[in-house]
Amino acid sequence: MKLLKDIANVQMGYPFRSRLELSLNGNLGVIQMKDLSAEESVDWKSIQKIEMESCDTKHFVRRGDLIFRSRGMRNTVSIVDNEIDNTILAAPLYRIRAKKNNVLPEYLWWYINLEKSQRYLRTRLEGTHGGMISRVTLDELPLDVPSVDTQKKIVELVRLHKYKKELEKKRIALLELKMNALLTGLSKGGK
Repeated sequence: MKLLKDIANVQMGYPFRSRLELSLNGNLGVIQMKDLSAEESVDWKSIQKIEMESCDTKHFVRRGDLIFRSRGMRNTVSIVDNEIDNTILAAPLYRIRAKKNNVLPEYLWWYINLEKSQRYLRTRLEGTHGGMISRVTLDELPLDVPSVDTQKKIVELVRLHKYKKELEKKRIALLELKMNALLTGLSKGGK
């Protein structure tokens, strides 16, 4: 058993002092809470841009980084699964970046989103109005870290399970369409 701080660096998103001034031709993308989907992924099309003269590169997000929701009822994590340039996180999001190659980002994504990890985090919410997970709490999250080979197997099984769930959703949607067509035909006096 390890703690998250042993295997990854956690950094708070950029603390903007005022409301974001959006710019269609801005030089910097900003990932906000609203850009994270319920499926624990980033909605890249919704990310807005701002014009900012300078920003320390330590705030930039890159492929393999995890984005943690520190506020709200769901304190899940999303993964940056593609290459991006000049994009940062806005506070209160946290960026989680593995320190070494012995932990796969996809494995961390899966583990942090597990019910047992979520339960640990829910019991440590601070503040009012839904609460917040502090950086210290996130740093202290206990994790099982098996070998990289075992992590790869887990990640592949998770991917296959997710694919199966997507196929099942499509199958149910097609059954719904078929049933509605049949019932519509019957309502018009068909047989």
